[in-house]
Amino acid sequence: MFIIAAIDYGALLKVNGKFINKNGDLFMDCSDTGYVCDKATYFDEYKNKEDVMDINGNYYVYAGDENFMICFYKGYMNVISNNKQICSRLNMPFASETIYLDGFPTIHVHHLDKNIYIEPVESIGTWKDWVKENWIGATGEEKLSELENGVKSFRVFLRALKRNARDRKNPKRWDRYRTGRWLATWEYNEKKYEVIFGYGIDPDEETWEKIKFDDENGGYGFTDIEREIIDSWFGAKE
Repeated sequence: MFIIAAIDYGALLKVNGKFINKNGDLFMDCSDTGYVCDKATYFDEYKNKEDVMDINGNYYVYAGDENFMICFYKGYMNVISNNKQICSRLNMPFASETIYLDGFPTIHVHHLDKNIYIEPVESIGTWKDWVKENWIGATGEEKLSELENGVKSFRVFLRALKRNARDRKNPKRWDRYRTGRWLATWEYNEKKYEVIFGYGIDPDEETWEKIKFDDENGGYGFTDIEREIIDSWFGAKE
């Protein structure tokens, strides 16, 4: 039985155009080179000292080798060299970002869909709807004088109606967002790496077909741009 709720986050890996983890497990066992480190050291800002993090088994995708490996988990990207973290990024808010690392490959990351979206403002309905919702047994056809505090309530409704219309047109609303999915690319050892990672990403093609149009009731909200890109990965000839 397929359970959509079980899909959370994941990642897809391409190396030189080949979809490495297509129809594989959600968590890769090792990188494309067969390497994975067990643990890595990092500087813990809260403890103000170095600490150790578990690597093996905790990431969806591993890409690279002992000298330069990038791991992906949810909206998190972790860059490791010789069992030491050299860079990390989490839920990057920018449309795109280029990460320069001294002595290591340059990493380019951008949202899979760079566009900014706004949650649709829900209509407050008509005055008739308002009356039926706020007065027990009302039909919506009553005169204001027949409703308790009818005149005052009608004024409140008009203010809400104006505010709703204003919110619909406001280009700087607080709920502007980009979708939580990214594409990271870099070149290393004569290989071109590409990784799609973030919310609702799954390497299984059957799963993708079942969730890619799940846009309502808390669904994944893939945009047309994202669907086209991910479809191209699954449909590409290898």
